Amino acid sequence: MIKKRVLSICYITPNKLGSFEEFIIALSKKLKEKGFSHVVIFTGEPLKEIYDRLLDEGAKIETINPSYSYLKDAFLFYKLIKKFNPSIVHFHYYQPYTIINYLAFFKDIKIIYSDRMSYKKPKNWFKKISRKIYYPTRAKIFNLGINKIICVSEYVKLKHIREYKVNPQKLIVIYNGINTNKYKKINVKDNKIINKFNIKSEDIIITCVAYLAKEKGIQYLIKAAPIIIENVPNVKFFIIGDGPYRKKFEALVKNYGLKNYFIFTGSRSDIENFYSITSCMVVPSIWEEAFGFVAAEAMSTEVPVVAFNSGGLKEVVVDGETGYLVPIKDYLSLAEKIIEITKNTNIAKMMGEKGRKRIMEKFSLENCVDNYIKIIFF
Repeated sequence: MIKKRVLSICYITPNKLGSFEEFIIALSKKLKEKGFSHVVIFTGEPLKEIYDRLLDEGAKIETINPSYSYLKDAFLFYKLIKKFNPSIVHFHYYQPYTIINYLAFFKDIKIIYSDRMSYKKPKNWFKKISRKIYYPTRAKIFNLGINKIICVSEYVKLKHIREYKVNPQKLIVIYNGINTNKYKKINVKDNKIINKFNIKSEDIIITCVAYLAKEKGIQYLIKAAPIIIENVPNVKFFIIGDGPYRKKFEALVKNYGLKNYFIFTGSRSDIENFYSITSCMVVPSIWEEAFGFVAAEAMSTEVPVVAFNSGGLKEVVVDGETGYLVPIKDYLSLAEKIIEITKNTNIAKMMGEKGRKRIMEKFSLENCVDNYIKIIFF
């Protein structure tokens, strides 16, 4: 009898219903329709809404304590595989090239990775040379048990070929998917955050959604802000998210005398409501993004995007059509393009409509899940 069970090991603790969580739920639904059972592993208890929706789609949920040791994880995952006896073990947010892959030689399983990891370029020549030796060696030793690595962009695929010297036959590109029913423009009168944040009808909203770390580049949006304010005085900047650099970013805003213009909301579960009142979405990431979920979510909500030309973002945002891509760290160009969008409603409307159409055609959640099912599981 053919085993029809997928074990998804997600090395995260979901605390919000974002696009990745929407994907896992939609995948569970599709697997159930195809007669598969789905076991989803998290590193901590997920948000109740996520837990309940996964259960509704027939998934079984377990949590594990992350060890951050590949040897300990190998033993932990072996026990999970022995317990659930899956045909496919699917890793998310986990380093592909480790001793874990040797489990394929002890158990009758296919090992698949979805690589959604961003990439940080080496800062100096020593690290660059070290990586040229370390990465290919590691991949050569540990890639043997891998059936496929799903890359969420052509950029990620190229990373594995260039940095790890992996056989391209093991790599396949399936773009991330966006729930276009959730991320769509809603009537301003129905938007619950307008009163909460005292947003006036004449306010121009610039939004940035990110984990607040240095690599996400919020400091460059703050540097651009005085130029933007000079040209668009009724602007407000919403910084949505949390992280280790939040206090530093808040201090930088204070040092620039911009406290009246910036609102740090912390983590939010209603990001789609912010998108619906946003004139321009900014993604100032200074490391190489694997894909760019927030850019795609904003585009699905008919919001033009201005982003640094980073990694997989250039595959999501079409420069000059759905927004603008500017050189990394160039805050002057960042300011220029934000001003252009916010001062020209015709351009903004055209970009918003083209963005929504692009997401519907190329990056919808339905297409993403269908591709997983067709290409990976059958």
